[in-house]
Amino acid sequence: MIRSKICFVLIAVLALTTACKKTEFLNPLDPLSPNYNHLPVVKILTPTAGSIFRVGIPIIFIGEGTDFEEGDLDSTAFVWSSDIDGVLGIGEALVISSLSDNTHIITLTVTDSRTGTGISSVTIYVTDGNVQPVAEILSPPDNSIFFAGDTLKFKGTASDFEDGVLTGSSLIWLSNRDGLLGAGDSLTTTSISLNTHIISLIAADTEGYPDTSQITITMADTNRFPAACIIEPDDGSVFTLGETIEFSGIATDREDGDLTGSSLRWYSDVNGFLSTGESFTESGLSIAQHTILLVAADFEDNRDTAAVSITVEPPNQTPVAAIISPHNYDEFDIGANITFLGVGIDNEDGELSGSALVWESDKDGIIGTGQTFTRDDLSENVHTVGLTVTDSKGASDTAEILIEVRPDNTPPTASFTIAPSSGTVDTVFTFDASGSTDNETPIYLRFRWDWENDGVFDTELSTNPVATHQYPDSGLYSIKLFVADPGGLTDTVSQSLEVLLPDTSDTTFAMVLNNESEFNDKSEELLHNVPYYKSLSEQNYPRNNSSPDFALTFLDRKKLFNAPY
Repeated sequence: MIRSKICFVLIAVLALTTACKKTEFLNPLDPLSPNYNHLPVVKILTPTAGSIFRVGIPIIFIGEGTDFEEGDLDSTAFVWSSDIDGVLGIGEALVISSLSDNTHIITLTVTDSRTGTGISSVTIYVTDGNVQPVAEILSPPDNSIFFAGDTLKFKGTASDFEDGVLTGSSLIWLSNRDGLLGAGDSLTTTSISLNTHIISLIAADTEGYPDTSQITITMADTNRFPAACIIEPDDGSVFTLGETIEFSGIATDREDGDLTGSSLRWYSDVNGFLSTGESFTESGLSIAQHTILLVAADFEDNRDTAAVSITVEPPNQTPVAAIISPHNYDEFDIGANITFLGVGIDNEDGELSGSALVWESDKDGIIGTGQTFTRDDLSENVHTVGLTVTDSKGASDTAEILIEVRPDNTPPTASFTIAPSSGTVDTVFTFDASGSTDNETPIYLRFRWDWENDGVFDTELSTNPVATHQYPDSGLYSIKLFVADPGGLTDTVSQSLEVLLPDTSDTTFAMVLNNESEFNDKSEELLHNVPYYKSLSEQNYPRNNSSPDFALTFLDRKKLFNAPY
């Protein structure tokens, strides 16, 4: 009995193949070469690409191959093969039931008498497991709108490789709102609730493998009002005063279809009427929380309203950053713990915290976040440290300080110059300690002076290395310089300075007197009348071979000139 069925199938296949063959071919002379061989043209008629078969089920293979020169080719020219199972057989038609459980690329190769070959391939699937059914909702269309009292007719189909067409309880209709609606390939109902529903058709084969097809429908009220929907802005949106806001919406009506133009009117509960139509832009809304209304009216003035809430805020104000510690120009020894403390205040967000505060050194990069933290690993350098605070809308402010991380402190070296190097009581001397040095912070040294080196400093500590002083009396003075660095280490240095009395003439003279009485008289006179009297002395000035006389002598720093009186 099985053999008879197979023979019948083969006869039917051969008959179909013969009917499909072309019976007439033209053979024009090839312009390039009369001996040119055209390759056979091959086509697989069955199975079609993507077909699914169960293991052990007979699969019918039918192909055709024609050749430009030879016409219909002999059946021995047809070779069938699988990329998984190898050569399947020879001939224009085959029936194979031994394909393995796998995905097969089936290839038909046809060769003419001159060994020219043509090839055609299809992919099929052979499985020993259950094949999932396929469900499809035929009606109503997706996104349909119905009204209370309408009769809804659902129609669907499902097929299964093993079971064929599925019907009856194999097809279940469900609503995500109302639950089970019924079973079968068709369903009629008037009891769906007023709402938007996702309708599912679930098909299951005899082994319980399911497939689902879905559509969305809407059930509206019996008065058949239009349905309005605001697309943008989103509910809860926040905008800044003056910002351009885009409004768009749609409305549909069962009788009138899509509503447009003046059928759509937009309102704000704060600013009143805004515009008409499906879309528009507005930048003049007041600072407030607004309820935006889209009112859709159909031809009979039945209305539906959609609403969203939006907020229009004042323009965002920039936050303010402040560094509390360390202070500007603070200095720290390398490795010392440095505590950073700062704040960020924003009018809208209040006091900022966490990652809204970012600390950065121009030498070491980002060094921390938040209001406070401590670091002991800043590099030895002068750092510009910035605190940048950023509010929730991206506005930011930065505060900066300058701090120095220095190596272990060493004492400064004091040094100064005096200009001029000598002078009189009339001279204003300039004392310059700019040559003083410090390995760590030379620009931050402080200076003070002791003009007589008597242990009592005559000036206060100052960052100015230059000072001036005038001595009221002549003499030899010792001047002490005191230098201190910011770390408290100090150094001193002293120099000597001679201060003289000023000259009254360019010469120094001596008055030679005749006797002691005249000496006494002249000396008394000079003491009262000659400025800067120096000394009286008895000198030996021979005069006319006489004995030594008394002389009154005035000395000049430049030269000595003796003039007889």
